[in-house]
Amino acid sequence: MNPSAPPPESRSTRLERLLPGSLELVWRYLTEPELLAEWLSVSRIELREGGRVELQPLRTEGTEQRPTERTVRGVVTRCEPPRVLSFTWSDEETPHSEVTFELVPQGEKVRLVLTHWRAPLHAVALAGSVLDSLALRLGARGPVRRAA
Repeated sequence: MNPSAPPPESRSTRLERLLPGSLELVWRYLTEPELLAEWLSVSRIELREGGRVELQPLRTEGTEQRPTERTVRGVVTRCEPPRVLSFTWSDEETPHSEVTFELVPQGEKVRLVLTHWRAPLHAVALAGSVLDSLALRLGARGPVRRAA
């Protein structure tokens, strides 16, 4: 077996969502820890190529979201604010994958394209609900204040 090949139970997935809000607002939800914590994970991201990424995905318990025990680590491989963010994704379940978020303005909305290379099957299944959670967050609130 080729060690650099993805495991047979992994796939690449590409999902798109048309999101409410400006390009800058959607970018902030992808990159600012306090906004990421509202829909995806407790996080630290150094927004530069080679920067560190640490994510602690959320799980829903009743009406609250709590961080899981799992920690995802990675390195930013591409950062072109406010349009493209890519980083490697590695944890005990997914040792070698990469996630890319691409943002394209469309009128008063933003098309988000999420591509996850070498994604395990469980990640493929969850990706759509994660993007739906982001869309709900963006639709449920007006503009957020810029962090100081």
